[in-house]
Amino acid sequence: MFGSVTTGASNDIEQATKLARAMLTRYGMSDEFGMVALETVTNQYLGGDASLACSPETQTKIDRLVVELVEREHDKAVDILTANREKLDVWRPSSMRRRPSPARNSCTFWGSEPDFPPKNI
Repeated sequence: MFGSVTTGASNDIEQATKLARAMLTRYGMSDEFGMVALETVTNQYLGGDASLACSPETQTKIDRLVVELVEREHDKAVDILTANREKLDVWRPSSMRRRPSPARNSCTFWGSEPDFPPKNI
């Protein structure tokens, strides 16, 4: 969106993928599979290990549908951001408009000094 590629969205991508898979396999939100639970979660409160309870062919379909869903929703997000680019540029802090040099530390980049320990406690 801002002309550079970063790793900043890696957790967002992971969460979007996890949600898309759950929508298709656990929540019955798929036209192709309908209201069928294709995935079970064990130890829900201890990490939530998930396992698919379907054929390898169905697993392949699920993988394809997850990719399609995430890509389609990503495209929608890009369209929304592109349509509102002027508003986004006004909102974005001026410190983010500069490219940091590798030598700058994060405090200099964000235009502030660290506030440790906090003064207003």
